[in-house]
Amino acid sequence: MDTNHRARSGLLLLACLLGLSTGCEQIEKLTGGGDGEKDPAPEAKAETPETEAQPEVKKLDPKEAELEALRAEAEAAKEQLAAANAANKELQDMIDAPPEAEDAIGAEKELGEGEKGPVSLAGVKLTNHKAEYGHAKDRFQIKASVDVTVNEAKKGGLYAKATCAVGDEVAVDVVTFGNQYSDFGKLAAGDKSTLEKTFFARDGLGQQPSKCQVTFDYGLSEFSLHLQDSCWDGKAVKDGACEGIAAKPEGEGKLVPYAFDVSFNKPLLASAEDDPRRSLMVRYHLRVNEPVDHALHMYLKTSCKVGDKTWVEVNPDYPHVKPFKFKPGEMVPLGHGQFIFNPLPGEPESCQFAVQLAEAFDKPAETVRAVCFEGGELTEEPCNPPPEGLPERAPVTPDALELDNVTAQWQPGIGNKGVRLNLLFAANLKKPVEKFTRLYAAVTCDGKSDKEHATSMDLSQLDPGESALLSVPAFLAEPLSAEPKACEVKIKAGARSDAAIEVGQLCIKGSEAKVGSCKSPAKKKKKKAQAKPKDDKKPADSKSDDKKPNDTKPGDDNNPATGSKDDKKPNDTKPGDDNTPDKPKKKPGTVHLAK
Repeated sequence: MDTNHRARSGLLLLACLLGLSTGCEQIEKLTGGGDGEKDPAPEAKAETPETEAQPEVKKLDPKEAELEALRAEAEAAKEQLAAANAANKELQDMIDAPPEAEDAIGAEKELGEGEKGPVSLAGVKLTNHKAEYGHAKDRFQIKASVDVTVNEAKKGGLYAKATCAVGDEVAVDVVTFGNQYSDFGKLAAGDKSTLEKTFFARDGLGQQPSKCQVTFDYGLSEFSLHLQDSCWDGKAVKDGACEGIAAKPEGEGKLVPYAFDVSFNKPLLASAEDDPRRSLMVRYHLRVNEPVDHALHMYLKTSCKVGDKTWVEVNPDYPHVKPFKFKPGEMVPLGHGQFIFNPLPGEPESCQFAVQLAEAFDKPAETVRAVCFEGGELTEEPCNPPPEGLPERAPVTPDALELDNVTAQWQPGIGNKGVRLNLLFAANLKKPVEKFTRLYAAVTCDGKSDKEHATSMDLSQLDPGESALLSVPAFLAEPLSAEPKACEVKIKAGARSDAAIEVGQLCIKGSEAKVGSCKSPAKKKKKKAQAKPKDDKKPADSKSDDKKPNDTKPGDDNNPATGSKDDKKPNDTKPGDDNTPDKPKKKPGTVHLAK
């Protein structure tokens, strides 16, 4: 199966798992309903009532009729598959490309006199409203709609930049109304459509804008065409640029993060009213002091101290830029929900928020600015000075990280069929590791294995002493029929799955987890001792062994003292021995992995 077909199948499977019937139907079509052997012609014939006239016509040459129908279906399917593969290749290329390649659009140029361009625009409408849900709830957004007429079908897209006066600042946002990967790409010459989009959709604006200018461009790989400007004064839209919207650079540096705002909330899926866990909402502004004409590789790293651990979550910030430019003084509002699905275990003592910037996708990120929230107040300085004298980042080794806080959760499968596993655990970094280092978990339950799953966190974004809350799903696509008796999890770490090294094992029984394999080494040792009864019959060895302290070491099969008296030796009552009488009880669902 080629890459494009795999990409399409993967997307269809995701749609099916999300409950979209169209995705399931397409999968069924691609797989021939499960067995790929059925011919639709006999089924159609069987559904025809016997009372219809001349059913015998199909019996004149049934094989030829069936072959003709199959030829027609095969030809149609071939054309559809070719078109789907071509479209999915473009989609896969876009998915695999780094952020700057996703907006690979040429330099802007103006339309010539009398030139229409690929599309014509009319009926631009802008309305101001408050968001009703999401991170931007109760904050201001700008809804935009435009009537589009296609003059010439090209592989390009319609983009727009909003430049809004908000108090004494100028806020900007870039959106895509449509491109060749969306329904817009299906429009042919002469087609008309009304397209809608929302500016400042992700985080909204804290204040209502007084006016906004919207600039429309048609982006192509070789160049982008400036189509038109529209100005909204808060009530009506008119053609042409707005007057009086002027941005001014301020602060030091090319990029200046400022105006941080933090709120602590109960988890999205709080288990009880007094749930001690916490999620965060972090907002900030990014002022541009020098022109920016490409995607920015930015990240927001949040580090919160709870108890003796510093928990970290990192989210990317890639504000769209092309085919436009961010001009000096313009501001981009940004924001993130932090620790939403893996909440902090309690109220944090302090939290540091660091805006980081990388030169490229595969380069390490450097901190542009860090602020600290402590004692209910935000300070302009980091909570802790940056670490110094650290060794160079290197390939991960078993002693570079430690795992703990492991929890196993059994949940209903998709469509309430069977069960699936959600594995939660923490990774604690001890030494710096190379870029793209991730953890991989392979789960086997009662002999049935699920595919290996990778965690989303790049461990190179952690500093030594920091921890990340991670989650791994298992048996999501193919749920188990019932909760298994036991599951063994092998956890590996590495920059690539094929180069990862094993860093730990877990044994899961129900919602309880423990370190190591599910097999009991203690029982094997006991059988080994019983398997050598002849040693007891050697008086010479027994006599001499009693006089040699070096020979009376644990695990020596030639030691006559090993037998029933082993249970009384301190060396044998070690943690993890099932025969240990005073073994402490572990908290269900939680286990600390050994180094």
